Amino acid sequence: DLPTLEYGQYHLILNPPSRWPQGSAKYWHKEKGRARVDLSTQPNTVPLSKDEPGVIPLTRCDLLDACVRKCFNSEPPIPMKTKIITHAASDAYAHRHEIRLEWEYKKGSDKPTLLNLTMVCPYRS
Repeated sequence: DLPTLEYGQYHLILNPPSRWPQGSAKYWHKEKGRARVDLSTQPNTVPLSKDEPGVIPLTRCDLLDACVRKCFNSEPPIPMKTKIITHAASDAYAHRHEIRLEWEYKKGSDKPTLLNLTMVCPYRS
């Protein structure tokens, strides 16, 4: 359901588990849940986008979901580039997930043309 879509609900549909590196799809649901819990505890002060500056989701998880919905529900849909990285041991919050969301815009426009989504996973020794 696109109007209520959340981060993590579309991954196994768009990219079948057989195509995930080193069988990583079998860990997806557990890790997705951990990320959502971590991000739900992190307050957010960032607006959704330049064209929706008054929309400020309460948590980083809410912001992530709002960005994903914006990509899927826009006309035309907004492409998304996703990158998964891991915290360094020396990072201040190395024990929890972090999300970095950066919209790209056409010059002179407030309408996004691309979402760069980086999920930073906890450091594990």
